[in-house]
Amino acid sequence: MSGGRHAWAVWAYRASLIAFPVDVRRAHGEEMASAFAHLLRAREIQRPVGVIRFLARGIADSVAEGVRERARRATGTDGRRPVRSRAVTGNDEEGMMWSDLKDDVLFTLRGFGRSSGANLVLILTLALGIGASTAVFSVLQGVLLRPLPYEEPGELITVRHEVTAIPNAGLQGIPGPDLLDYIDGTPSIEHLGSVFTLETNLNDDRGAARVTIGWVTPDFFDVLGVHAAAGRMLQRSDWTPRTRAQMEDPTFAPPPMPVMLSHELWSDRFGADPDLLGRSVTINGTQMTVLGIMPVGFKVFAPADASISPRIDAFSYMPLPMTEGQRGAGQGLAIARLSDGADVEQAVSELEQVAATLVERHERHARLGTRVVTAPLLDGVVGQARTFLWVLFGAIAVVLLIAVLNVANLLLVRARHRQQEFAVRITLGVGRGRLIRQLLTESAVLASLGATAGLAVAWVGVDVLVSFAPADLPRLDTVHIDSGVLLFTALTSSVAALMFGVAPALSSTSVDPASMLHARGGVGSGRFGVRVRQGMIVGEIALSVLLVAGAGLLLRSFGELASVEPGYEPSGAVAVELALPFFTYRGLESRQAFFQELIEEASSIPGVTAAGIAPGLPFTARGYAWNGAYGDAGSDVTRDDAARAQYRGASPGFFEALGATLVDGRAFTSTDGLAGTELAVVIDTRMAEIHWPEGVAVGGSLAVQLGAYIGPGRVTTARVVGVVEPVRYASLAEAEPPTIWVPFNETAPLEAALVLRGPGDPVAAAAEVRRILREIDPSAPVYALRRLEDDLRASTSRTRYAMLLMVVFALSALTLAAVGLYGVVASSVQRRTREIGVRIALGALRRNIGSMVLKEAARLAAVGVAAGVLGALITGPVLGTLLYQVAPSDPLTLTLSAAVLGAVALFAAWLPATRASRLDPVHAIRSE
Repeated sequence: MSGGRHAWAVWAYRASLIAFPVDVRRAHGEEMASAFAHLLRAREIQRPVGVIRFLARGIADSVAEGVRERARRATGTDGRRPVRSRAVTGNDEEGMMWSDLKDDVLFTLRGFGRSSGANLVLILTLALGIGASTAVFSVLQGVLLRPLPYEEPGELITVRHEVTAIPNAGLQGIPGPDLLDYIDGTPSIEHLGSVFTLETNLNDDRGAARVTIGWVTPDFFDVLGVHAAAGRMLQRSDWTPRTRAQMEDPTFAPPPMPVMLSHELWSDRFGADPDLLGRSVTINGTQMTVLGIMPVGFKVFAPADASISPRIDAFSYMPLPMTEGQRGAGQGLAIARLSDGADVEQAVSELEQVAATLVERHERHARLGTRVVTAPLLDGVVGQARTFLWVLFGAIAVVLLIAVLNVANLLLVRARHRQQEFAVRITLGVGRGRLIRQLLTESAVLASLGATAGLAVAWVGVDVLVSFAPADLPRLDTVHIDSGVLLFTALTSSVAALMFGVAPALSSTSVDPASMLHARGGVGSGRFGVRVRQGMIVGEIALSVLLVAGAGLLLRSFGELASVEPGYEPSGAVAVELALPFFTYRGLESRQAFFQELIEEASSIPGVTAAGIAPGLPFTARGYAWNGAYGDAGSDVTRDDAARAQYRGASPGFFEALGATLVDGRAFTSTDGLAGTELAVVIDTRMAEIHWPEGVAVGGSLAVQLGAYIGPGRVTTARVVGVVEPVRYASLAEAEPPTIWVPFNETAPLEAALVLRGPGDPVAAAAEVRRILREIDPSAPVYALRRLEDDLRASTSRTRYAMLLMVVFALSALTLAAVGLYGVVASSVQRRTREIGVRIALGALRRNIGSMVLKEAARLAAVGVAAGVLGALITGPVLGTLLYQVAPSDPLTLTLSAAVLGAVALFAAWLPATRASRLDPVHAIRSE
């Protein structure tokens, strides 16, 4: 047995075997010397000192084992089994002890140092897979899995009304009188409270500031179980509601109302002054006495369609008695807390029974078709984000699985080249289980290093995911890496280690020692390992098809969505939002005069070509609009079967400033909507097509049902003066219902948005608006300068976010699948080098050799693509809620996805196929 340039060390080790009995030396001496030489070469020790140190350990172990063997025989112990030297086996006992584990880890780390480049690739592959999945899981946990920050959040349910007689009305808040009935009729509910929010102003010696006030019922804070950080909470005795007549009376001077300030407002506006407690502040044009401060970070989490502001700066009791509300549908959100021992089904049954009683007793409920709708509070808060995030988590889990399969493939190749080493160790008495444990230890160390590096990727990934997340994704402020996320990382890395460690361990230890040791420098083919590797690459390709198809569907969906015309031109238009204090502008005439002056002054701002006001802007989920009946002039629109439309307000200049298209007639003028004038309305083309399918709408008359910002609405006759293209307000994916635009003067709500078209510098234009407001009324601040282009872009942010992430995941999967297939084909070429050399020597055409290799790759790719397409058809419906105008089983997308994977697979196989066709037959045959 030659040891190469270290033959002297092998000779010295062989000489040390004299310590063993003669029969042992004859049976195993040559194998032990061969194993020593093999390990010496594998360690690639360069310095003589290192060789001497390794030789000394080997000789010491050999002599010690030999002496022990002779001693056992001298005492009558049967010692005629193969003797194992630690220099060869690295183990004294068959069982796994802590010392064995330590030795295995050290051995693994030394091995990693010898193959640092290849191991770095493996670690980076795992780091990207584990890190990315950890980052996505952090978002998933923060948004979906983390409990809401209230006492016993699992006991909280939302309670809302659905008015089935009004199409597309959505879920509504429960007005006071109905809420009282629910409180009295539901013993399974301990507390039931309601909240709605109002954008208003805070005025003090520092000027005016925009704040959001939350109007609550007496039980609301008991529902959430919240306690004051300073001062005290609102108590039922603090509630002194005003009557509706008082609220509508411009001469009524209300006494101070109680108020709780948010910790953030208290700190930012008042410097966390403890002396503020018990003093008065002016909010919404009335004096409010500060009773207490809310806890740090307190938020009211609510469903997005409940129109509850995510930040509430102050809380006070509803100004009106609960008995004065109009039955049927109201504002805000009601939340219930279950009684101890009660279950959700019991509470829901009681709520439904009360709702049925309301329909029986009250004509309005019967006419509206009222039914009660409940849901766990967390379910309502996360809404459609649940499906959205689970889809993203499933996608990154697929990427992680592909990465694990890729690592397993590479480890199978490595293990195949170590089969001679394993054969030697098995011959020397090392059990197969011991080798499997060592290989699994190597996998565990590799997974641990990958997970450690993956945490660094996750820290960066969480920031990226949160920074680019759509603004309507709830609870993003709760997303961070905590102990739960670390536990997920640990479990993920452990499962990954088993997945990519078991197959190489089983395959590489299933060897015939005799045949391996007598092979002429070769390695075993390992048919089981080959089939396992081929199965893995088929799985990688199939999983990649899933991701590429998903990314393709989202790309097509986003393209369809982006091509939808919003009905206005956002480019060049900006808006500022403002609100008037209620008790200062309770009178309609005062509001009309204020907004009229504001429009006139804003129109004179340099660069502004048009200015107008509306209660809300497209895609902002704000604004005063209502769903009402309409019909022919003189018809009774109060009937249950009356047609319904969406009503919105607009001032003179608004359509021009918004960039809406006027199809026929005229827009509003400054006199439209004033008292004593005929009501003029503008309708959209959908309404015109429905009501005047064959005629001209302009000049026609309609019976309309108008809402009222303060006080009751009215039914009247209106004259159509113009027709505009439909303007999408809620979503690009959903067409607006037929819309009737009424003059802004008709209601002139306190909250409004001023739209300006054409200002070259939006910031300077906003400053000019602030100057104008200071001259008109300093108590009305400007806030939230907005570019309409940004609002339109934000309306597709969730689809864009999902699309970009899916594209990144799909590209990662493609890359990993290509690398995996390349490795499989290259390994196959290496394994069949002698066969290919013989074929070429016997006259096989080189192009046929390349074709043979490509056919093998094409067969694997075809199976993988077919499985992937089938999987995409099965899992496609999961994307249904994220798609627009594209079917989950879209044939074009699936075909293109299959073609992309097929092309990538063939490209990955082309290089080893080319290398195989250029082999030198002489060198190929000698290589074996």
